[in-house]
Amino acid sequence: MRSPSLSRCLFLLPLVAACGGGDTPSSVLSLVTGDETDAFTRTPAPTEVVVLKVEDGAEVARATLPRGDLALADVLNEELLNLRIEARDASGGPLLVGFAGPIQGSELSGRALPVLVSRTFEFARLPGDVTSRKNPQVAVVDRRYLAIADETSDTTDLYDLLSLAPLPRPPKLPRAPKTLVPTGTKLIVVSDSGASTFDLADSTTKSVSLPLDPSEILGARSAVGSNGVTLVVGNTTHASTKILRVAKDGTLSALDLAVPRLHPAITFVGGIGFIIVGGGDPAAATIEVLPEDGSATFPLSYVDVIGANVATNAIGSTLLLTDGASVRSFDLTCRTTCVSRTWAAALVPFRPQTILPHPGTDRATIVGTKDDGETVAVAIDNAVVTAVPFRVPHFGATYASFDGRHYFVGGATKVETIALPKLP
Repeated sequence: MRSPSLSRCLFLLPLVAACGGGDTPSSVLSLVTGDETDAFTRTPAPTEVVVLKVEDGAEVARATLPRGDLALADVLNEELLNLRIEARDASGGPLLVGFAGPIQGSELSGRALPVLVSRTFEFARLPGDVTSRKNPQVAVVDRRYLAIADETSDTTDLYDLLSLAPLPRPPKLPRAPKTLVPTGTKLIVVSDSGASTFDLADSTTKSVSLPLDPSEILGARSAVGSNGVTLVVGNTTHASTKILRVAKDGTLSALDLAVPRLHPAITFVGGIGFIIVGGGDPAAATIEVLPEDGSATFPLSYVDVIGANVATNAIGSTLLLTDGASVRSFDLTCRTTCVSRTWAAALVPFRPQTILPHPGTDRATIVGTKDDGETVAVAIDNAVVTAVPFRVPHFGATYASFDGRHYFVGGATKVETIALPKLP
């Protein structure tokens, strides 16, 4: 599957062999700012670029701006390369953040790789345009392609996050989707009448026999565990106990919640499991935990009233939960007489979609939908709430995340991302 070339770059950083060996660089990182052309020139301006490994944060290269040589020969030989690029100020603080990969190290040698870098805590537009869709289904496939579709047709947009460009001839799906679930190179496409798979590797489709009725997961939310298992939970029409489990090899099975829930929120916490919350009877007030091994769910002993329309995420073993009016934190290691803590109150009321915590701080970004359908975002910093504007108005936008990267699309022709200074 080939992608069009990139047209908007800021400057090039040559990647040269660590031991010298010639004047010609073996490959190039093209630092791209998309439509935010002042990202590097605004005050304060960055003075150096640092390249880190996503997996462990290890530094692999450093260069002084506006131009410098980055010695990456050692990592070019690695099987899979996943890099985080930070443009830092004189004190070492990251002003812009971007990602390169995942890509085979051998594939990077001898080529120019575009890397979108954007100001931290701000939205930025990716290069190129996609179809404006309201309430789209969005999924990251094969850790590279942003698949965008909606329930009105079988057409798609496929944005290549490696080359930073939409594919000029995106594929058609076997059915108009109400739920998209990525698994490897495939998409599980779910509609009212059933499900099919579409494989981006060879454009083949197959019918799928779901272990539950499709209505149980129409418009569902999902999360991926550390072992590659995906859980798909909830729907937008009725409370249900059913969960679709997608194993790493694509095997499908059904699990059960203890409490029927309508469009609950879900997140995964390493060492604890999948956390499912909201959408149930507020009197039940349960946060359910489903261990990664697929054993039965169990509730946490919190007495908080938790209604519908919530979003959740975690920092370590602390769960953050918002209903759009306030943010509360829950200690996931607590088992008896547990009480939540209020992070912030008096938010701009909206139906929250996601909460993006900033690890190591009392700061988070919350994205949600207002009553008129506009997608908006606010930042919480030590209980102070401020608006975080999108670059263009979005109505009915949704999002997809992976490896600490977050992409928002819908109701506009632009895909937007927000850069956070630390990985979760």
